[in-house]
Parts: sequence; structure tokens; C-alpha cells
Amino acid sequence: IDIPADESHILGFIRNNVSRQIVTFILEHELCTFNEILGYTKKAPSTLSWHLKRLSKAAIISVTYGKKHQLYQVLDSKFVEEILYKYEESFREQVANGCYEIFERL
Repeated sequence: IDIPADESHILGFIRNNVSRQIVTFILEHELCTFNEILGYTKKAPSTLSWHLKRLSKAAIISVTYGKKHQLYQVLDSKFVEEILYKYEESFREQVANGCYEIFERL
């Protein structure tokens, strides 16, 4: 598949369901605290922290440290939104294929 390198970089991270949930939530709210994201994803704090660190290291999200909390923001929100929209169908196909494989094993 001929996917540009900048898109491929982001896809490598957001094809993971938890990372995609995090990015989507931050996109919808522009700036989010750790606790807001935690409440949305309903994951363990350590799991969320791990994903946020990966997304931050990959320069997909930024972290601003305040006195009371950290604020998370998607760096290039328009570009990331375009990628999510462009590849949305392939994400659904992954879920469908996973379900199909489970039923096949039964």
C-alpha cells in the first residue's frame, strides 16, 4: 500500500484502539486533563499513562505541565482528523476481522 510516511507514522500509533480513543477524545475537546481522558477510556491509570507517553514521544500529542494538572492536546489536529477520517473504514475492518476470527475458533 502506498501510504505517505507522515500518515504511516500516525497510523502506526492510532491503529491501536486505546491510542485511537485517546486521540479522538482529545480532538473532540481540544485540551484535556489526565483525569478527563481516564474517565473516558476507563483504563488503568498506568495504561493510560503509557499510551500518553508513547503519543507524546511520537509528537502526536503535546503535554503542558501546569501547577495542578497536565493538559494534553493533539499537535496537528487537522492532519490527524484527516487521517482518522481517511482510514476509518480500515479500522472497522480490523474489528470485523477480529470478530470473525473469534467465531471461526468456536
